[in-house]
Amino acid sequence: MPTLLSIEGIAMLFTALAFDFIPPIFIFLLDLNPFLPGAGEFISPVIDVFATITLGGWMFLRSGGQGIGGKLTQFIKKRGALIGLEYVPILGEGPWWTINVFMFLKK
Repeated sequence: MPTLLSIEGIAMLFTALAFDFIPPIFIFLLDLNPFLPGAGEFISPVIDVFATITLGGWMFLRSGGQGIGGKLTQFIKKRGALIGLEYVPILGEGPWWTINVFMFLKK
């Protein structure tokens, strides 16, 4: 199990930071483009899905999850709310991946 100060933990924390803070900047810059107004709003869900697969999958596998059943239900109960917040339009801009990974590494 990775810890907060392990190489794996630090790498995943920086990955979470990137998923939390780079997309809003990217979306803002896309929205400034006069030829593609609102294009950033279409990119954001794609980034969220990729982050869910990457970080959510990593947390699930590193927590001992191996299949669909009790482990998945337990994982969704612990992590599902913070993952779900990423998909809410305005609230999704918060640092939910960073908080989720930090809480995962601190346990």
